[in-house]
Amino acid sequence: MSKVNPDNLTTVADEMAMDPKYSKTGNVTHCNLFVSDFAERVFTYTGFVGKVANDIVDVVRSKVDGWGPLYDPTIGGELQTAFSDAQDYANEGGFVLIGLKIGNSGDSGGHVVVVVPGQLQGSAKWAEANLPSSLPIIAQAGAHVFSGKHLGWGVSPESYSEGEFVVYSQK
Repeated sequence: MSKVNPDNLTTVADEMAMDPKYSKTGNVTHCNLFVSDFAERVFTYTGFVGKVANDIVDVVRSKVDGWGPLYDPTIGGELQTAFSDAQDYANEGGFVLIGLKIGNSGDSGGHVVVVVPGQLQGSAKWAEANLPSSLPIIAQAGAHVFSGKHLGWGVSPESYSEGEFVVYSQK
């Protein structure tokens, strides 16, 4: 997987965040569809098509198609360093996914987001929870659909502790 023009990540993410097809429908969110469509539009990557968030996390963890860990609790590493590396890689036009696997494979309880170009931003809520508080800039669909805000807008400290939190990039 090659890198793309970083402006393309931002442009596509901003366009997608305005598309009502990614908006919450009742209690159903569409983070998996958002990430899958982003992957296909920006990187012509189809490995997430038809998968729920937990299964998307399984795909990147399998290390197929060039995916590699920046942070995974099953492997180790330092989360703040991973956030910094993730932001740097997205700023260079690389594909970075952050996932939260809640429950089992096939379950619909997880969440996935993509990192987009920007600068790490501080989060008081994450700091109060004794978690790394310099967070990458993301695009996501969930309870709220947006692009260009820090990770704390999409993943609360409480939800972080509910499952397995991973940061992967595709090389």
